[in-house]
Amino acid sequence: TCTIEGISSGNLVQGTHRFGQAVSGSCVFDADCTGGQICGGVGTQDICRCSNGLDSCSTPSTCINQPQVTVDNTTQCQKCNDCLTQVAPFVDKYKTSVDFKAASAEFLGLCQNNYTATGVVTCQQVSATIFYNIKVAQRGGMICQTLGSCTPDLAVNTSTCNMTVNGTSGRLNLCGKLGTEVSSGSGLAALTATQCRSNANCTSPSSPGPICSFDTTIGGVTVTQSSTCSNGVDAPDVRGTCVGYCATQAAYLTAIKCGTVGQGGAQGTPSVCSSSGLTCLPNSQCKRLACDPSTNAFTTEPCYGFCVVAARTVNPGKMQPDGRSIVAGLSTAPVAASFPCASLFDSNTMAKLGVDALCSTGVDPNSNAPVLKIALGPQSIFMPGTDTLTVSSTQTALVDLLDLTQKFTGSNINVAPCNVVIGQPDSCKPPIGLIIGPAQVPAPCDDSTATDVIFDASHSSDPSGRAFKNVIWSTTSQDIKMITAVSVANNAKALRLVLPGSDNLNLAEGTYTISVTFTNFLGVTSAPATWQFTRVAGGSTPVVTLPTDLSYRIAEGFKVPVTLMVASVCANQKVIYSWVPKTPSTWAAIPGGTLYTKKDLVVPGPVPDVTAGVPNVVTFSASTGGTAVTADVTLTAQASALQANLRGPQGDIRVDRPVYLSAAGSIDPDDPLGVKPLGITWQCTRSDFPTPCFSTAATGTQSGLNWTIPPNSLGIGVPHTIVASIFRTNANGAPVGTPVATPAVTFTPKPAATPTGRVRRVCGSGNCPIRHSAENDLALTLVPDTGSDVASVAWSSQQITNLAGASAFDLVIPSAQLPGGSLTVSATLTSSAGTTSSTSVTVPINARPSCTTPQTGCLRVDLTTGTFPTAKFSAQAAGFTDDDPTSLRYEFGTLSATGTRNIISSGLTPTYTFTGIPTGSTQLYVCAVDTDGARACSNTAVTVSEPQAGQFSVADALTTFDVGHLAGTGDVSVLASGAQALQSLSTCNTGSTQTAAQQQQVQQL
Repeated sequence: TCTIEGISSGNLVQGTHRFGQAVSGSCVFDADCTGGQICGGVGTQDICRCSNGLDSCSTPSTCINQPQVTVDNTTQCQKCNDCLTQVAPFVDKYKTSVDFKAASAEFLGLCQNNYTATGVVTCQQVSATIFYNIKVAQRGGMICQTLGSCTPDLAVNTSTCNMTVNGTSGRLNLCGKLGTEVSSGSGLAALTATQCRSNANCTSPSSPGPICSFDTTIGGVTVTQSSTCSNGVDAPDVRGTCVGYCATQAAYLTAIKCGTVGQGGAQGTPSVCSSSGLTCLPNSQCKRLACDPSTNAFTTEPCYGFCVVAARTVNPGKMQPDGRSIVAGLSTAPVAASFPCASLFDSNTMAKLGVDALCSTGVDPNSNAPVLKIALGPQSIFMPGTDTLTVSSTQTALVDLLDLTQKFTGSNINVAPCNVVIGQPDSCKPPIGLIIGPAQVPAPCDDSTATDVIFDASHSSDPSGRAFKNVIWSTTSQDIKMITAVSVANNAKALRLVLPGSDNLNLAEGTYTISVTFTNFLGVTSAPATWQFTRVAGGSTPVVTLPTDLSYRIAEGFKVPVTLMVASVCANQKVIYSWVPKTPSTWAAIPGGTLYTKKDLVVPGPVPDVTAGVPNVVTFSASTGGTAVTADVTLTAQASALQANLRGPQGDIRVDRPVYLSAAGSIDPDDPLGVKPLGITWQCTRSDFPTPCFSTAATGTQSGLNWTIPPNSLGIGVPHTIVASIFRTNANGAPVGTPVATPAVTFTPKPAATPTGRVRRVCGSGNCPIRHSAENDLALTLVPDTGSDVASVAWSSQQITNLAGASAFDLVIPSAQLPGGSLTVSATLTSSAGTTSSTSVTVPINARPSCTTPQTGCLRVDLTTGTFPTAKFSAQAAGFTDDDPTSLRYEFGTLSATGTRNIISSGLTPTYTFTGIPTGSTQLYVCAVDTDGARACSNTAVTVSEPQAGQFSVADALTTFDVGHLAGTGDVSVLASGAQALQSLSTCNTGSTQTAAQQQQVQQL
């Protein structure tokens, strides 16, 4: 297929070569060269090779003489010593400094000029490391090892490399200021008589007790936190307090005694239990747990009787202020649990709550009474005051803590709305209105460029995530053009107020004020959002719109989108943009620190140099050479939610083996380097509560976020449930903020002959994310424990019924079958002898965003017809929701005939105006995309008709198309729209191919 004649012995087309054929003067490998030459020269001639009838052209290298090699006889020890000497002045300058920005910038300049020959990239890496960790700038050895001048072997005890820096000699030490052994101050702090890092530090006779506790709620417990350097890296050194075992169990004993009546005092009179609505039931066999401090073990003591309830019921609840959750009372304490609400309520209730609603037990923070928390699903339509809750008669998810055979019941349970009167403690949170629009509206440069002026309120939000019930615009102006624009927006309940181009052309000079209010599904109305703009002369200033108050998560970063009205930029004008920090006057998050000159301000996460809740103010400016339009933008960082994760066995385990539990996979997204250690508390509950998980202080080893339980220390045949609570800590190790509970792990110790194994997620070569994206299939595998006899496995799930019959050790669940919230999959293991056991895994699922109005779709377009080439379609994404609706971004584009999405715009703004759409029918689409990449899409068709004969000339339009004008805007989205419009013009009517000049215009765009 490569020859002229079409046969293998034929002649090649002139200038081409056979694939793999050597070409004189060029090379691919050293073997292609002769005379001792090597392949490495820069080629200048294109060589084309043919394979399967197709030519592949490239510029191969040429053969050159081998370069003269200079041998560096400097020893590694000397190189390291030289580097330490060079960096010593820099390290000394910043030895006590906290100015990471200055240190990072200064090091980059010094490094590129003096310290290393390894290139700019290495210097940038060290500079970036100093930016996030100033301690690196204070350790010469760490700097030189990162630069490659010092190697790890120079730091081992057997190293013979003795270096001298500023008169101090020793081998390499990565923690010292000078980088030598004697200059290091590393090492763990000495423990006092009562301090500890683990239970191993609490074994001396003088110790107050055998347990090392970090729980500051226990009397006498203090936590001391510092850091120690190891191999150049700071590691947290957290020291707790040795206490008696009974002190650690005091809160537990108090909790479980609340259901009993003691022997002394008012022995069992009915008034003893009446305060909590319980009745005392005397029982001569009553016993309850106590703790003996002399033996550090549990014991029992007699009691008079039990406080019991007549019925276990779910009591009336109340919609929470955010409109996304319900809290209902419980008549008595349940077993702590978290589960899909579908396993508790009947189908009619779930149709209102949303199929992905999640339920969990807890306590009221004010009364300490037990409650049921219901997190509504994204598609919830539950209306408090109208809809009710009914518990399924067959449910087993919610049971009495003291009697697992007693299930909770309830039907037609009322749910009260939150308080619609704003300002009360239980008030519903109102919608938050926000208008983004131009502060100045210049007259068009000429009549032909008059375009719509848009005031966008689509960034307004409701805490519930649901669509607004009503949108009302108003204006103080008596101008009929503004009054008409307000009326049109109100009739459509639109999130954008549009002043048409024809009205913009004749708008009188002056100052105009518009307002908008929003009402949510609870009937709560927002405070008015107000915007003021001034009519100015044409061409004097560019018209831009941007949000002036933006909150963002530190881990995710942010984008401040700026929308430019192209018609406000006259021919031969160029827009100059700038972003300058105002408060404070320098901000490391701004690229360059003091000035950024792109249209949109984009800062990726994690955002440096910020504190959660403390705003930064930047000043935006845009100018075409005359009066600049400016705006102060307030950017407020929000702490990201901790991602709590607990890894441990689920199902049956062998009692003769240790149990490993780890919450080390928990993440603080705002602290990706783990500089600030997370705190943890553990809770273990047996199914036969109140029997404790451990009868003595031999609870194993708790170190950091890990817990190892020794073999044969748990009761056989009894399910044990363990939950950890993760929290941020301050400098003293005390909790900061609200702890976040991990998912529970439940396991049952069994005899040694039981077949056991674990279900693991399969996520390619990397670690699995805490939440699995519903966009991807879920892959699971059964891993038998070492030495365990597992002959077969059977999979099942209450949430996905068609798993029954799956028997391979590997299981793949299609993404289409994944529920929102979480998925629990169980595996039944059978040994070759027929013995069975079970294990399971619960995988948190990041549900896709969803469209709350599937019948009509979530893409609204003001018009669905237009005439080429002036057709414009104002599109709005409305009705999308997600478990975190504030983090959604929106993609707008068109669908091809085969369903392929051609993206045109992507950003946080849920509105977009389509222009340049070709004639015929076109499918427009919008996708709502969350932070994990899961998406929900909606589309609608629009029709563009051909212009009437004689009213439009394609040739004239192409001739007058001003690419330079579009380029002067400095706006990528404007250039993209221009390219699409030019493409549509070029193929209009005749479908003719582009001329060379037209192709050049497209290429320029």
